[in-house]
Amino acid sequence: MIPQEILDAIIDELGHDLDNGDSHRALLACSLVNRAINHRCRKYLFSTIAAPTEPPANVHRPRVLLLVEILVRNPRLTDYVRHLDILQRVTRKAVQEDFTQHFPTVVNILLREGCRLETLRILHVHSSSSPISAMYSNMILTVQHAIFDILRGSTIGTIKLSNLTSVPPSILFQSPHLKHLELNEIIFLPLSEPDGPPGPETVLKLETLIVHRFLSNFSSLFTATMQGGLKYLDCRIAGLSDAKGFEDILAHSRSSIEELRFSTASTAISLSRCFSSALNLDHYPSLRKLSIDLALIDHPRHTAREDSLLLIRPSKPALLQSLAISVEPLISPNQDIERLKGWGELDDFLSDRNLPWLREVTVSLALLVQSHLDLTDEEIKHSRNRAEDGLQILLPRSSTRDGFKVTKVVQIKRSQY
Repeated sequence: MIPQEILDAIIDELGHDLDNGDSHRALLACSLVNRAINHRCRKYLFSTIAAPTEPPANVHRPRVLLLVEILVRNPRLTDYVRHLDILQRVTRKAVQEDFTQHFPTVVNILLREGCRLETLRILHVHSSSSPISAMYSNMILTVQHAIFDILRGSTIGTIKLSNLTSVPPSILFQSPHLKHLELNEIIFLPLSEPDGPPGPETVLKLETLIVHRFLSNFSSLFTATMQGGLKYLDCRIAGLSDAKGFEDILAHSRSSIEELRFSTASTAISLSRCFSSALNLDHYPSLRKLSIDLALIDHPRHTAREDSLLLIRPSKPALLQSLAISVEPLISPNQDIERLKGWGELDDFLSDRNLPWLREVTVSLALLVQSHLDLTDEEIKHSRNRAEDGLQILLPRSSTRDGFKVTKVVQIKRSQY
């Protein structure tokens, strides 16, 4: 007899790799042959409902209708559903009709059975023949109403939206349990002007916010409706309008932020001009983890001279515990890393005088190698070694500090220019 804890560990391993077809088939087989692990298998097999899905061309049975029939016959399966995915995609007409006709029924069943949903995800799945984003209003009204019904009537605490435009802001105010919001290239409709102070129907109380691009479109909505303390913020900044939106969001929540991650994708984003307030730890008394990822344009004329890591020394000891800095690509190999603007004060910034609780620092650099230089492997290796030596020169005290881990990573990135 295999101990139950070993069986549970096997099921968990298969469940965490459910996107793998072999794992899915193995988990399904386990649920059918062994009653002792049936419950645990179902937790993974039925945790997510995704629709519409494009079946193989030789499959003609409507899948959402089939799901309705299964849930009607086995209502206890709703106990396992935690995530609902709505996929905006180009599908066959019959598939789309099946979804629009029967998806509201799926929602009604989930609500009737008291399903404990945790996550709603709505995303546009684009292909080479379809646009990168889709209008939210393209969904039929019955589906839009069903989305609002499931938000109002369930325990959804996480909403994830991706590659959508003309999204009504009201979608964010339907669930009283919403704590986590993830937006990937989302454009909202303007927030209508309230007649008075925000009511409970127009208030955000987020703990986690992830916004990748179009921050300026979202920032006014956030600052007008957000109440409470945001703890985790992750932003990807692709232009100066994004940078302005990022600063507005950050300024609104700077007293409560515990973990901050942001990345840039352009040399037009100069840290010294756009993010000086974000890097002054005096303004962020609760900050424990800071991650900065600078992704510069892959061209030899762009170097780090416009981007300086201005980590302003705090006026009193800060509570920061973890710092990660990544720059990719940084420089061509013929430039000494220790001469880069803004890096000279990094070691002093990391001293225990400023950051007595800091325990972990990761610095990752990618050196830009221009293909037309035709460098040999030995020359590239020498450039890597020189960069590693430069990091050692930059962080002499931090590298030897007791109880303190410094990880330095140097990679080579080749340029076609």
